[in-house]
Amino acid sequence: MAGVKGGGHVDSVRGVWPCGYTKLAAATMATLFWAGDTFAPKLLVKDKHGKSVPIQQFLQNAYLAMSELLARTVGDWMAYSVLRGYIDLQSFHSWDYNTDLRLSYYPTAFQSFQLGAGHRSEVAVWTRSVPMPTHKTSYAAFNPAGREAMYDVWGWDVVKNEGVVLREHYFMKHSVTGKKIDCFALQIRNLVEHGYASLGEKPVVIGECSIPMDMNNKEAFVTEDFTWQTRVMDVMMTALERSLVGFTLWTYNPSNNDQIGDDWNGENFSWFSSKRALPPSLLYYDQDARSLDNGGRILPAVVRPYPAKTSAEVRVRDVLGRFHVRVGERRA
Repeated sequence: MAGVKGGGHVDSVRGVWPCGYTKLAAATMATLFWAGDTFAPKLLVKDKHGKSVPIQQFLQNAYLAMSELLARTVGDWMAYSVLRGYIDLQSFHSWDYNTDLRLSYYPTAFQSFQLGAGHRSEVAVWTRSVPMPTHKTSYAAFNPAGREAMYDVWGWDVVKNEGVVLREHYFMKHSVTGKKIDCFALQIRNLVEHGYASLGEKPVVIGECSIPMDMNNKEAFVTEDFTWQTRVMDVMMTALERSLVGFTLWTYNPSNNDQIGDDWNGENFSWFSSKRALPPSLLYYDQDARSLDNGGRILPAVVRPYPAKTSAEVRVRDVLGRFHVRVGERRA
């Protein structure tokens, strides 16, 4: 914030503003804005009429009112830097390195809760590096004076004098039902339903859907075990199928191999790899010949059944690799 305060920018704090998304205040606000009904269903606040309303409704109403006023005043408006907060947070001890920029002082969610509750905490310091964007270089102590903010999905061990996570998977399950939340499928469905509401029931096609085959430091290229790639692809395909949308599967590249991947921008998305395919001279071309599948790395997730045509309402349910379709009466 030195530049904002007039102190001038220095290289060590250049571009750190996206790191604010995961800090306590911003992440808490975003979580309550998008999923307050799920994670804080008992939190009520008074609106401008003095009526007690859920925090999610309060925040969204205020935000939409501001957006309307801004659009009418300046003639246009666009949302910027939308945050997810703690929603679908996999661990209180780490943020996702692939989606959340780690730079400068970067507390985990758990450390943020401790700091907010008035406890001193050692926070990691991240520095720019090559080839990875940043790496951890040191630690710094924060909040030695014990100033409080608040929170309560964790506790403080008075014997060990350290913080303890009480509900490790709090943001992965519904706080009322206790059921695991299928965030990915619901997110896609939300986009589709908003599209239908705005444009009518037109066909929806989502382009370039895929997952990286070289995840986990290319471990599968050595072990030939593509279990994780198969599982991740199945999650994505299942989410798309449940929303009944069209999609383009990315990608099939007959030239793909472990060294150069798809030979484009460092990508390795092809579910087919020439390294694992038989040469044409050894292939059997019968339709049921298993040799035709050689080269396919995640076929259990890619080769899927689907109803080609139907005149009724269709509901798809994929559970543990099994595909279920229910066909009902067509909606009026």
